[in-house]
Amino acid sequence: MAEIQQEVVGDPQIDQVAKEWIQDQVDHEVKRVRDAGSSVLPFKLINCGVVPNFEKKTARAINRLELDTNVDLSKVEQVMVSPAVPYPHKQDFLYVNLILVKLGQPIPFLAPYLYQTNVKVMQPEKEQEGRKTIPSKEVTLKNDLREFLFINKRGARARFTIHEYHGGILNRQFEASRFASEVGRQPTELAIFDFDSTLFYSPLLSPTLWHTTLVHAITTENLLGPGWWRDIRSLELGDQVEAGGWSEFWNPHVVKRARQAIADPDVLSVVLTGRRVHPFQRVLPRMLASQQLDFDMVCMRPDPELEYGPSVFSSTMDFKQAYIINMLRRVPSVKRVVMWDDRIHHVKRFKTFLQKLHLHSSQVNYVHAIRPKYNPEWERQVVSSIVEGSPYTLVPMVASTVIVLDPESAKRLKALFPYTLRDRSGEVPVYFGDKVLLAPKDLPKDKVPLGGIGARVDVKVQSVSCFKAAHGFQLLVSVSKANENNFSKETYPLPMYFKPSEKPTLTRLTDWDWSPSRVNIVVEGRVDYGYLQGIETLRKPGKRFHD
Repeated sequence: MAEIQQEVVGDPQIDQVAKEWIQDQVDHEVKRVRDAGSSVLPFKLINCGVVPNFEKKTARAINRLELDTNVDLSKVEQVMVSPAVPYPHKQDFLYVNLILVKLGQPIPFLAPYLYQTNVKVMQPEKEQEGRKTIPSKEVTLKNDLREFLFINKRGARARFTIHEYHGGILNRQFEASRFASEVGRQPTELAIFDFDSTLFYSPLLSPTLWHTTLVHAITTENLLGPGWWRDIRSLELGDQVEAGGWSEFWNPHVVKRARQAIADPDVLSVVLTGRRVHPFQRVLPRMLASQQLDFDMVCMRPDPELEYGPSVFSSTMDFKQAYIINMLRRVPSVKRVVMWDDRIHHVKRFKTFLQKLHLHSSQVNYVHAIRPKYNPEWERQVVSSIVEGSPYTLVPMVASTVIVLDPESAKRLKALFPYTLRDRSGEVPVYFGDKVLLAPKDLPKDKVPLGGIGARVDVKVQSVSCFKAAHGFQLLVSVSKANENNFSKETYPLPMYFKPSEKPTLTRLTDWDWSPSRVNIVVEGRVDYGYLQGIETLRKPGKRFHD
């Protein structure tokens, strides 16, 4: 290896404020580990910084830590890195805890590390054999926290590189599977089943309850909690549901195909999901076992593989594609890949991806995503639990402009327009028929029609949607100020029964088939705002990617 420049660059100084803040982080982490029933020995940080490494094409950072210990750090076998958190007293600085596992030492060490993210250095001129010399230039060091230089108080140095790439993790997944222990089996087909909204009706947050800002905050990673898809509470559906094997949450059509794949010795059956190993390894295998779904492999996204390990895969798509490539290498008898997935953009990308692998054949089956049956009590319990651990408070937020029907009026309409709910798996339409939707947003008070908020109004039924048990049922109504009999030419939807997850689609009136109402009826109500639970201090959601 070429000699590495040992000059520390950037701003490595650890002042008194930083020392006190770092000590608080260490104390908190030690307590957390011990409360979890484990042990860790903390090191004191003397100083730290980054050293530039110009060996590769891109200038990279070597993370240099001076630690107050006589321990021989060259015996460190493994380094694990916690998720980074911002340092509050200086911009462009992040903090991580490093777990150092040493040969012959049963209890790991904890080393705190504060580092600058935007270190700029002058990259020296590079001579390339037979090619044009690359001139010296200023560059920003790339720091993926894989290169470390540890120095103990005797001055002994130890270099460590985290070699944690796709292949190692995927091979460990393979070796830990039931299939890897079977001798002589040579399957010709790889059958891959997605979990969420494919095999399983995964619960989400209903737009009939929650403001979009709150949904955005809870589903985005590390904004309000770990993020819905990384939060084990999103699958903690209660002891009664678990005792029943989550019976109402399985997609019977996909489960049937899964059982066929599991029963066929020529098929290697797999659950491949973006749900992370931590924390879902505690619940997902148990859920599959409740239905005797004995897949050859159950593979969750290993980001991180160990609690303190770094993330390796940039997205769920990245993980799944790398998994398929590794499986074709490990099981060369496989000539055909069949997949089931609920996200149409994933289906399209997988089709293109598999075509490039030159298999004998491949097939990607699109599964229409279905929600489980509406359970507002469970949703409120989970959301309250998530918000309890934050500095925020749930409050009602204006989300629409409506006419709220008087209770007796809503009761009359429900009796005059009966709707038969058919029992089927997954989400079904639910009765919500007490509000006319004037606008799917909070109109300014001076723009609210019919005399403004609080005004009494009459509502006349004009049209009914055609009966579709799986879709729902709506009325179209005209409106007038109370007792004026001057009904509007414009009509507004009065949703009676609909699937809660489909609330945002109710105003797409052209998607519904309408017939004139045979019932001549006028009911009463008042103009008001429609409210959903949210957090007012959260900003409006921007574009968010769910992988």
